[in-house]
Amino acid sequence: MTSEAAAPADDEYPSRGARIRSWVRFALISLARGVLATVAVTVLWTVLPLVIGWSSAVVTSGSMLPRIRPGDVVVAQPFSGGTVEPGQPILAENPDKPGHLIMHRVVGRNPDGTLVTKGDANEQEDSTPMPLASVKARPRILVRYVGLPALWFQQGRYREVSIFVAGAGLLGIVATRRHEVDHVTSEDENPAEAPIPTEAADAPEPQDHTEPSDGRPAPDDGDAAASSGGASTGG
Repeated sequence: MTSEAAAPADDEYPSRGARIRSWVRFALISLARGVLATVAVTVLWTVLPLVIGWSSAVVTSGSMLPRIRPGDVVVAQPFSGGTVEPGQPILAENPDKPGHLIMHRVVGRNPDGTLVTKGDANEQEDSTPMPLASVKARPRILVRYVGLPALWFQQGRYREVSIFVAGAGLLGIVATRRHEVDHVTSEDENPAEAPIPTEAADAPEPQDHTEPSDGRPAPDDGDAAASSGGASTGG
């Protein structure tokens, strides 16, 4: 009886190149999800304090370099100007630009009670004294770079905004993809060494019917049993 073995299909054993591409996709998806998670946590740092009455503002100038940079977000706690001390940064209404906020450091007090302020990167003090009533809050939390898209939009830098939106969209697409890594066993590594199933593995062995050397036909199982029984009885 001839045994036939089923040859393993080539697609059941991924090639080394396919496995490498699979792991590269897995790494890219994980990286995209990590970046988006980091951005989400960063944004939460700027939003959650608003629930308890704090405020946040995007830094738009470099007057407080090098510690505070354009595009950073400052989260500030409500603060009274009457208790401010020299050396403390404050978030206040800009006396030179009504309706705009300014964040500078207090460097002294005038005899009339107004504050003397100065940007860390500026060589001279601000020309206009800061009224105590203009002080709104004291910066407490600094979040790096998260305000850059808003700053670019405000400055009319739409090219940077478009690149940011496209990059964020691409990260979102990659991060939401599902991926399954192919698991390859040691047998899959070398298909030639894998055991080959056979159809006749459990089949009964065929009986060999042969003729005696004297030319007489061989007795079947029934005849043999009868002959053996007769010999035993006759004894």
